[in-house]
Amino acid sequence: MGFKYLNGKSWLDVTREERLFCSFLYWDIRQSERDFIIWLNNNTDLALQVDANWEIGYEVCFYRDLLKLRDEPISSTDFSPKRTFDLCLFSEDSIVIIEAKVQQMFDESQVRVFLEDKRDIPLIIGKDIDVVVVALGSSIYFDNCKIYGHTSIVDNFDALITWKQMHDLYGKAIYLRANETYKN
Repeated sequence: MGFKYLNGKSWLDVTREERLFCSFLYWDIRQSERDFIIWLNNNTDLALQVDANWEIGYEVCFYRDLLKLRDEPISSTDFSPKRTFDLCLFSEDSIVIIEAKVQQMFDESQVRVFLEDKRDIPLIIGKDIDVVVVALGSSIYFDNCKIYGHTSIVDNFDALITWKQMHDLYGKAIYLRANETYKN
């Protein structure tokens, strides 16, 4: 089904908004966070604790909401009230931040902020916690990084996963669409 003003396409065929694709992924992961953690361990160099109590979060405004929980104003800190993680997996000993891109590339300024998050999250929580940052992007983009020698940015992530892999894992065409949207 499509619309004339979208050249006969549906909105899902047109959108390039990563939040939409992440919302689908959130619900798929939420059905079994443990299975996703097993998949991550098997498909990356990560060694996350499989039997931990895992919870997935979507559009996680971590610093703002944690400080609100503590009745501490974020305005009295150096943390941005708008700092948001696309997807985030929480356990008692680890936090896995998933930064997603669909049509764009990752950039150096984002990597710097994630390195700060890896430093700041244990400080604000007040305990030693493993903070892992995973880049989720198009297989086309990651392949191009390797082909053209532009891996310096993505090498800063703890792991790389692709929308194509999400398609293979969950069998949903929406993830292939996300994978193929890069540079379109």
